[in-house]
Amino acid sequence: MLNQFTWIDYFIGICVAMVIYYLWLAIKYFRNDITHVILSKSDERFGSDLFEDEYQDVTEVKSTSAMQEGTAILNTLDNDFEEIEFLIQKLKKVIADTSKSKPVKAEFKEYLRLVLKEYPSVKDSALRESVNELIVAETEKYGIVILSREEVDVLW
Repeated sequence: MLNQFTWIDYFIGICVAMVIYYLWLAIKYFRNDITHVILSKSDERFGSDLFEDEYQDVTEVKSTSAMQEGTAILNTLDNDFEEIEFLIQKLKKVIADTSKSKPVKAEFKEYLRLVLKEYPSVKDSALRESVNELIVAETEKYGIVILSREEVDVLW
């Protein structure tokens, strides 16, 4: 059955399939860029020079404000990560230090509550669950007071 197709037919079929596939990808992922290029070429023919200066001013203002927002978000994320790093270091130190004195569960929980209250921004962070997991893992590691995730979550 496949003997009727030559190698040339095979390569032509592969090339046609590749062209169709890459056209589909270009349309799916670069539709906005393609329409922008097409429209910008058609606007040049009809004299879109009238509004070009205003468009450039608006785009410069938008790009500047977007860059400032992006910088602010990155600074906030950096500050959050720094704060979480400090909290993690402090929790590890607290748990390691208290493991030596064999504390009562209620006292240990109160001590953790005081440490966690020093970091209120982490309470609303998406990484709160990770911090809870760390506390549970560290308490299990030292075997002082074993806390569940729910107990740690209540401490916030």
